[in-house]
Amino acid sequence: MILQAEAERRKRASILTSEGDKIANINVAEAEKKAAVLKAEGSAEAMIISAEAQREALSQIDRALKAESGVDAAQFILG
Repeated sequence: MILQAEAERRKRASILTSEGDKIANINVAEAEKKAAVLKAEGSAEAMIISAEAQREALSQIDRALKAESGVDAAQFILG
């Protein structure tokens, strides 16, 4: 009877350890997933900021070329 009770306690301990490992693995996987999503969002935001900066630079160049002496200045630089 004592041996049977001890075997049952060991079995429960093994199950609890297994459940704990399972939960820990799930938590690690969820954390890695969240980190990957945040990294992707950061990269996307950086690309948007870069594109907006390029758009602004091109807009300034366009305005300069449309100015009275803009074409002459551009031809001088390219010539």
